[in-house]
Amino acid sequence: MNYQDLQKEIVQIHEGGYNETLKKLIAAGFLRQKKDGEYHFNNTEAVKFLHKAIYDKDYDHYQLYEDHLSQRPPVSLRDLVEFNSKREPVPIDEVESVEEICKRFCTGGMSLGALSPEAHETLAIGMNRLGGKSNSGEGGEDKKRFKKITDADENGLSETFSYLTGLKNGDNANSAIK
Repeated sequence: MNYQDLQKEIVQIHEGGYNETLKKLIAAGFLRQKKDGEYHFNNTEAVKFLHKAIYDKDYDHYQLYEDHLSQRPPVSLRDLVEFNSKREPVPIDEVESVEEICKRFCTGGMSLGALSPEAHETLAIGMNRLGGKSNSGEGGEDKKRFKKITDADENGLSETFSYLTGLKNGDNANSAIK
């Protein structure tokens, strides 16, 4: 697509918004997937492949997901980038450890108004397990999140966090960034 093509498309969309006979604007699928709309990275087929791989814990299903991703059309600028380097790879013994790299991971600040407590706490627990940092965002946290989880059973359930699963004793739901 060149600049003239882009201009033509933008004008067409703009003029469509001022069509007197339309009852509502046309949803072209730019913001969410539509059957005959624009292609989306997180399309229904890709999500189905990924869910099947996760729930069945089957590498063959993950391979279907991976094949789907590798055969899709480009959907972001990153898809158009090609690396052309004559540089030798960095020796593995010079690469930082996973633990050191994970220390630099952090989530964005998201308030409880934007996410549920369950999502907030899950992000905090996950980042704490990795050694990264979660950000509580505005509004703070429930005081029960300040203590490590000590009542998780063998099924990963806890009375303190009864709505979460997969918990381990020693997990921490406290966000590192306030």
